[in-house]
Amino acid sequence: MTAERSVSILGLGQMGSALARAYVRAGWKAIVWNRSAAKAESLVAEGAIAVKSITECVSASRLVITCLLDHKALHEIFANVSPHPDDGAVLVDFTSGTAAQIQETQRMIKDLHISAYIRGIVCTTPAYVGTPETSLYYSGNSEAFKAISDDIRVLGKPLYIGDDPSSASIQECILVNTLFGLVAGFLQSMAVLRKSNLYSHGGAERFLSEAIAPLLAHDYPCMLRDYARQIDKKQYGSTEGARLGLVVHSLESLMQHHSELGLASVVLAPLQELVKTRIAQGGADEELSSLVETISDSQKKH
Repeated sequence: MTAERSVSILGLGQMGSALARAYVRAGWKAIVWNRSAAKAESLVAEGAIAVKSITECVSASRLVITCLLDHKALHEIFANVSPHPDDGAVLVDFTSGTAAQIQETQRMIKDLHISAYIRGIVCTTPAYVGTPETSLYYSGNSEAFKAISDDIRVLGKPLYIGDDPSSASIQECILVNTLFGLVAGFLQSMAVLRKSNLYSHGGAERFLSEAIAPLLAHDYPCMLRDYARQIDKKQYGSTEGARLGLVVHSLESLMQHHSELGLASVVLAPLQELVKTRIAQGGADEELSSLVETISDSQKKH
């Protein structure tokens, strides 16, 4: 597949454009298509080739990449695609979707005679696509993955996690939960910083590098490793860590501090409710790791 160095990319939102741009900059022939043709203009200026027909785009390369807004958009555009000649084409799909939606997409791709379906996920922002340090996760047909592994290395380090295409969707859910939780906590912290007398011009970047980054590099990973061990063992009782009976008071103090600064505790309030629920379940002497049990059972309560 690398001999042709041709790739077709469908969907040119922020992430799709970043995927296409990585191939253009790596010297590939990048054939692109988007429902709104104007989104292709900047990529064409950089060397991509825009086509008017989705069928033309899909048929132009044996490596086809899709990155649409959602599962519905993906199926809408492929409803207009003619069956693909069975030439060993591989579709790598970066469109977000649940495990059930991915299985539905796999059936659709099979009906179009595309040889293999690989689900891919990018757990970073578009700016970091195409850098060697960026990891991208893939699941699906193992032979197809091996065949394209060098080709998709253009996008970053490819990591294969299993034959079931839905595995990548589960991986995405896990990792993006962590990302959003981290970002939400960071933004709540920055709101506090801006309201405080610690803030001056450039204060957010300075506080990140001097105070938060060292914690992210050492203290927080150590704490999370402890939590992970407790979750694996289902043993949450604390002898050295912070017990929920104390954590609930710490959260109340933080939220009071937010209130005095004129801020809402939009990030901590859901956590406080989880802690209170676990304490009511008899978990006052457990650590925060025990909240995984409360979260796991939450659907049963609704």
